[in-house]
Amino acid sequence: MKAGWEAAALGQVCDKIQDGAHHSPKNTVPVREPGTFPYVTSKNIRNWYLDEDNVTYVGPEFHDSIYPRCNAEFGDVLLTKDGANTGQVTINTFREPISLLSSVCLIKPNRSKLDPRFLVYYIQSDAGFENITGQMTGAAIKRIILKNIKSSEIPLPPLEEQQRIVAVLDEAFEGLARARAHAEANLQNVRELFENSLEAELEAVGSSKETSLGEHIDLLAGFAFKSKGYTEDQNSMRLMRGDNIVPGAVRWEGAKYWPIDDCEAYEKFQLKADDVLIAMDRTWIKAGIKYAVLSDNDVPSLLVQRVSRLRCLATLDTHFLAMLIGSKSFERYVLSIQTGTGVPHISPTQIRDFQFPLPDIDTQAKIVERLLIVKNSSSELSEAYSKKLQDFDDLRQSLLQKAFAGELT
Repeated sequence: MKAGWEAAALGQVCDKIQDGAHHSPKNTVPVREPGTFPYVTSKNIRNWYLDEDNVTYVGPEFHDSIYPRCNAEFGDVLLTKDGANTGQVTINTFREPISLLSSVCLIKPNRSKLDPRFLVYYIQSDAGFENITGQMTGAAIKRIILKNIKSSEIPLPPLEEQQRIVAVLDEAFEGLARARAHAEANLQNVRELFENSLEAELEAVGSSKETSLGEHIDLLAGFAFKSKGYTEDQNSMRLMRGDNIVPGAVRWEGAKYWPIDDCEAYEKFQLKADDVLIAMDRTWIKAGIKYAVLSDNDVPSLLVQRVSRLRCLATLDTHFLAMLIGSKSFERYVLSIQTGTGVPHISPTQIRDFQFPLPDIDTQAKIVERLLIVKNSSSELSEAYSKKLQDFDDLRQSLLQKAFAGELT
């Protein structure tokens, strides 16, 4: 720590560190109505902004009551204590009373000792995040305990130096934000390049006869393997579940296994390289359709229920099928027919019923060849822009590290 700086527990330099209230969200509404108040949870803590007229907040929900014990004032620090956004921190931008759910902690710095923005930047640094969240408890859901927040130490330069550091970081991060936004836009353009090329190719064969997918594939839905039969032996057979499928790829993190000596009875559900898979639960997510083409590295494995395996008949090219399933056309179809509110899903019958124009097999191969050229170029550009985004994140953390080591000039 730099000479002249101190280390202080947050509880010593804050006037209040307090949990939000335990109250039911049943009376919340997504749009502001007269007599309602902003209702801040761990899910919407980073999504506040004013509309174009600078009048209405968009992002939080609104509640019909305000809870005095957990009021936050403009400029107070809000920290999520549990849930998917644990450790997320922000400055309160509301200039009116707000209600905090219990998953959000109110931190009210003593502004004669601690600048709120200095605290936010500290928690966003790797060291500060580890300091605040490193003592989380709980098995299924990790939680930051209030007393641990109060006891967490922060490097504390004089207030004037805190404000100088914040000003330097504000300026640096403003430039980084602009550069990041530019890179993200370019990345999105690259992704859209392939999608548009695919759509153009499919439209070009629009004069071909419409057919249903089921006429050109052998479709098999997976088996309901019982979880009590899973084994911890990672040399056993991998199970291909919906959780293992992400848009365009397979991920084996968190894989489940079936005893190798009990696989013979399930030969029907053995997967092969080039099989096309579709997850039938939550088939569409924000990143796209959950589908994958299996490689040699993904087999052997067994097909689990709520996943469909598609194998092409002689009239359909496997790679053409994969591109078709990943297309906007199939995405629009899924969104139009999926059912279920908690877990949207589709059925094998609905997959078979998908209608599309099908060119002859030679034309399919030529389309695939053209699209692979675009895809390979897009992949190279995507990797470059993704690396650039990671470089921005690394630079941000490097600046924060220097700031709280007293090395920021």
